[in-house]
Amino acid sequence: MDNLQITIVPDLLSLALQLSATLVLYFVLRHFLYNPIKEYMSKRQAYIENNILESEEAKQQALVLKNEYDGRMKNAKQEAGEIVATARVFGDDIKSKAIKESKEEADRIYRNGVKSLELERQKVMSSLNSDIVDMAMLGAEKVLKEKSSEKTDRRMVEDFVASLEATHE
Repeated sequence: MDNLQITIVPDLLSLALQLSATLVLYFVLRHFLYNPIKEYMSKRQAYIENNILESEEAKQQALVLKNEYDGRMKNAKQEAGEIVATARVFGDDIKSKAIKESKEEADRIYRNGVKSLELERQKVMSSLNSDIVDMAMLGAEKVLKEKSSEKTDRRMVEDFVASLEATHE
């Protein structure tokens, strides 16, 4: 077993066939696989860059819309404050008008009450005058026991009561 020598000789035909098959495979794959993948990757990169640009534009538009929204909200708050202030003024006007009308109504009711009391007092005084005249007549009749004319006596007593009233008023 010592004599055994192994020599490795390359098979040139196999090597050439392997090399040519590898080159054919390389060109076929490059043509059918590498170029379409490269084209797909460039399209994909362009698509991604386009999406990035669109998202930046959308972000800018969103910022513009946000600023516009903030401005509108500020204006709306100012308008709401003005509306509240106007409503307060309007409410105060209504309140003051209601108070004024209530006072006027109370004064009118008071004046009507005073007039009513005055009329009632005059009725009572008239009734009292009539009662006093009748009593005075009865008293005079009892004292005198004789009656002159009732008309004359009544007139005299009424004149007397009227003169008393004139001095007291």
